[in-house]
Amino acid sequence: LFPYTTLFRSTALRSATASRIASTLGVAHSADREALVRAIEARGLPPSRYETLLWGPPPTSEADLVQLANDLDALEKEIRHD
Repeated sequence: LFPYTTLFRSTALRSATASRIASTLGVAHSADREALVRAIEARGLPPSRYETLLWGPPPTSEADLVQLANDLDALEKEIRHD
């Protein structure tokens, strides 16, 4: 049960973050991944900074899930220049 829950939660976190980043960058929510990638890269972020966070494997523990949430938050703030 736990791996399924972690997968579900990480997918929800990643999806919500990608949606907010898309809004920040003026990318339609219905746009494909490549459109979002181009917009993120236009902000000067290298793929190593966001690819694993947004589309990587699911966390394997509750601690990893918390770390993912924190890292996604930091990425979003970085893109918004907070």
